[in-house]
Amino acid sequence: SFFRLSSPRLEAQTTGLKKMIATWGKACCLNHHINVMNGNTSESYRYKFYRWLVFSRVKAALGLDRCKIFLSAAAPISTDIKKYFMSLDIPVTDAFGMSESTGAHTMSKPDDFQIDSIGRAIDGAETKLDNVDKDGQGEICMRGRHVFMGYLKEPGKTEKAMDSEGWLHSGDVGTLDSKGYLRITGRIKELLITAGGENIPPVIIEHVVKQELPCISNAQLIGDRRKFLSILLT
Repeated sequence: SFFRLSSPRLEAQTTGLKKMIATWGKACCLNHHINVMNGNTSESYRYKFYRWLVFSRVKAALGLDRCKIFLSAAAPISTDIKKYFMSLDIPVTDAFGMSESTGAHTMSKPDDFQIDSIGRAIDGAETKLDNVDKDGQGEICMRGRHVFMGYLKEPGKTEKAMDSEGWLHSGDVGTLDSKGYLRITGRIKELLITAGGENIPPVIIEHVVKQELPCISNAQLIGDRRKFLSILLT
C-alpha cells in the first residue's frame, strides 16, 4: 500500500518497484514545492502523474484528500520535517499569533511561503520590529482590529503588553524582510516553549533545584524548541 509512504519506519519496508516509484515521486514532489516557494507555480507533467498515482492515495489514506491548507502553529517545526511532508505533497506551512491577537497574526499559504518563515501578516494586520539591533532583529509587535482591547480590569498589565499607538508587544524577537516575511529568532520573556508546544516557566524549576541542592550556586534551564528539558548547574 502507498500508505507506507507516510511513515519513515514503514517506508523502509517498501521494496522493489514501489520503492523506486516512491523515491522518484517524493523527489519530484519536493522539487515542485521548492519551485512554488521560489515563485514558479507551474505544474510539470511528472508532478501531476505522481500526484495522481501516489500522493492522492496517501492523502486519502490519511483522511486528508479534501484538505487544501496544512498549517502548523503553537510550536516551531523543523525544516527537515517540512521538507519530508512537502515530498508527500503535504506542504506544511506556519501560522503565528497570540491569544491577545485573536489567533493568527501571520500566516503562510501553499503558494506564498518561505520554508524558514512564519508567514506574512494577514489582511488588515500590521507588523513592526521594536528596538532593532545591528543584525536587524527586534521585538515583534502587531497591530490591527484583531488585537485585543486589553486585559479585563488589569490596566497595568495592559500597558505593559500594548503601547500608546496600539502595538501589541509579543515578547518574541525576530526579523522582517523586504517582502514582509517574518522569522522568529528568539524570545525576550523567560517562558520556554518546548517542541511539543508546552509552556515552561524556567525560574520556578531553577529555584526549586537550588533549594534542594544547596551546593549549587547557579541553575539555568534549557528547553526552548527542544523535545526535552536540560539544566546547566554550577
